[in-house]
Amino acid sequence: MPHGEQARSDHGLDYPLVVKSRTEHGSAGLTDDSVVGDAAALRARVKALHRTLGGDALVERYVEGRELYVPVLGGRMPRALPPWELTRRA
Repeated sequence: MPHGEQARSDHGLDYPLVVKSRTEHGSAGLTDDSVVGDAAALRARVKALHRTLGGDALVERYVEGRELYVPVLGGRMPRALPPWELTRRA
């Protein structure tokens, strides 16, 4: 959803959806309100993200599960660092 545009209801995705920044780090702007279950919540979240981060919003189908990262250092001899899990504090 481009910055400044209202979220459309004809997006073709099934709810629940997650709304996050298209350009910032994956967790920038993520809150409990980032997972939306209907068109009204989607519009509100996109508007809030545009206002707070000032960039485009990415809307994806939400998939329940854990978020794991495996950093890789590049160069001539790339190597994977230990994986870590993103957890949120309540």
